[in-house]
Order: sequence, then structure tokens, then C-alpha cells
Amino acid sequence: MPDMHNLIAKAKALQPRLVELRRTIHRRPELGFEVHETAALVARTLRELGIEAQTGVGKTGIVGHLGDGA
Repeated sequence: MPDMHNLIAKAKALQPRLVELRRTIHRRPELGFEVHETAALVARTLRELGIEAQTGVGKTGIVGHLGDGA
């Protein structure tokens, strides 16, 4: 199990990047199931963070594979 302090530090380090991601998404809103740019941005961000991202789930959905917990 990861050290809780280490986990909190990593989460805090990601905060500015995730805030900017949220702002980018809100500046360029897409509606309904036509969220192609948003899906691509989220998938790219996940991959940059080392998370496997499966795209095209239910048209524009994304599944991030975090691993098996080992």
C-alpha cells in the first residue's frame, strides 16, 4: 500500500495540471455525445500520466486502466 503522505503529495502535484484541464474543457464546451475533442484531450492527458486509456467506449467514452492494485 502506498504511503499516504506520498499519495497526497502526488495528488497535490497534479492539481495545477488538472485545474488547467478543467478550464480548457470549459472554454470549449461540447454537447451530448459529440464530445470528441474533450474525449481526445482526456485520453491524451491520461496517457501522458502513464495511464492506459481505452477510447470509443459508448461512442465517446473513455476507460482509464489503473492496474490490478498489485
